[in-house]
Amino acid sequence: ARHHALQKALLAGGYPPETPCIIGYRVSWPDEAIWRCPLAELSATMKEHKLWKHTVILVGPALAEGPIAARSHLYHPGFRHEYRPADPTAQTELRTKGATGISANQSSPRKNTSGEK
Repeated sequence: ARHHALQKALLAGGYPPETPCIIGYRVSWPDEAIWRCPLAELSATMKEHKLWKHTVILVGPALAEGPIAARSHLYHPGFRHEYRPADPTAQTELRTKGATGISANQSSPRKNTSGEK
């Protein structure tokens, strides 16, 4: 399968087996899911979750630190920019809880299947 060939090529190209990977399935869709794994487990993780379409794979040492980021603040109603003032209530929520990129009356935030909060 392609994911096995990708893993093999990355390892042959010099990436260590412990290189962090993020697998994003249907990114930015309501049923979005994200997994983290080392490169050595990339193919097995994709096979386990039956991922071959609508999948984005990120690989590199920069992915090792910190939690998977929340959605961009750009579209959060509490974020002010030159084209729109911030909603005061949403701005307070953004400062205290962070952003999911959606308001409470829209669909729920993405699933984080990596076990991180």
